[in-house]
Amino acid sequence: TNTFALSPDRPGTIAVEYTANEAVFNWTRSTVAENYLVALWPQPAGSTTYTYPKIENGVQYTGDSFFGNGSAVNPPGSFVVYTGDDTTVHVTNLKSNTEYYYILYAYNGNGIYTSYSTARTGSFSTPKHKPNIQVSALSVSQ
Repeated sequence: TNTFALSPDRPGTIAVEYTANEAVFNWTRSTVAENYLVALWPQPAGSTTYTYPKIENGVQYTGDSFFGNGSAVNPPGSFVVYTGDDTTVHVTNLKSNTEYYYILYAYNGNGIYTSYSTARTGSFSTPKHKPNIQVSALSVSQ
């Protein structure tokens, strides 16, 4: 018989640095973890509550650091932005002036035998995008 892989401890601390359109996540390793998964989603417009994505044991997800291209997970608008054995991911294609929530799991196994840890969670708000204005010539006359 086949069984789920050993569930790892949840990852250690996580730090997020962000600009108007991108974010870099760094975390400390879990003990006995083979891989990590990061999912990200924006606060729905007009909403004051949020729901964390449901990551299921036995399901293998695909991460993509270009927000919106990884596996879609519920609730709608949530995407997996990273799966792999590294402890950092640089996410692009974020919207400025938006509150984002994230969830980080450690996991072992693959395919239907994947087993996820309990999660680390958090949020951040991207700043308003400042337009890039350049002055190419200035003339003053009297």
